[in-house]
Amino acid sequence: MASGAKQSQTRRERRAEIIDATRALLDEQGVQDAPIDQIARAAGINKAQIYRYFESKDELLALTLDRYLEELDVELGKASTITDAVDRLDELIRTLIDYTFDHPAFLDCTFALMRQPAGELTAGMSEGAMFRLGRALGRCVEHLAACLRDGAEAGVFVARDPETLANLICAQALGMMQLGRVGAGVRMTGGGFPEIFPLDHKLLHEACRNGVLASVGASRQRGAADAAASAG
Repeated sequence: MASGAKQSQTRRERRAEIIDATRALLDEQGVQDAPIDQIARAAGINKAQIYRYFESKDELLALTLDRYLEELDVELGKASTITDAVDRLDELIRTLIDYTFDHPAFLDCTFALMRQPAGELTAGMSEGAMFRLGRALGRCVEHLAACLRDGAEAGVFVARDPETLANLICAQALGMMQLGRVGAGVRMTGGGFPEIFPLDHKLLHEACRNGVLASVGASRQRGAADAAASAG
């Protein structure tokens, strides 16, 4: 192998090792508790070396998020085999909810990158990293968009712009899951004082799934009824 090719391979392997170490650290303690020097220690290098392989912490988080998205894409792909559009959309949302709760750092990475406008995020990342992140995001969103297109064609969904709606559904679901991570709501007592109360995770799951279906004019009951009618 030529010297240049060997150096490129070594660099790719080192980047992959750093991303692996970052993923392991984030799975253990989350983004907020994982400063760049701690990530470097987990990877067995010093902080300065991180920036030899990545343009910024955002780029490192983006490529770590890419790993999560690859896994999520596989899980969403399983749900995408369901024929009935209503049942498929319900299963896609359930899959997204379950993955988010099973991988808290996935949500951390997502919101860490979403906190800034796209132009600012792009400025701190290489074209290659942006391409990988965009491709991974696009594949996950496409599962929803394809389902919305199929449902609209079948007349069971109202979805004039499936691609935009798919992005909005993802944002809605992730926002509700973030509320679940917080684990608490606020309400007013009879005496006019605010009160913190624990959220029911099961109710949150149901509200998220039903809310998504309602946003396209469908329901889980309708999907089951349509399936029964087709079987009959």
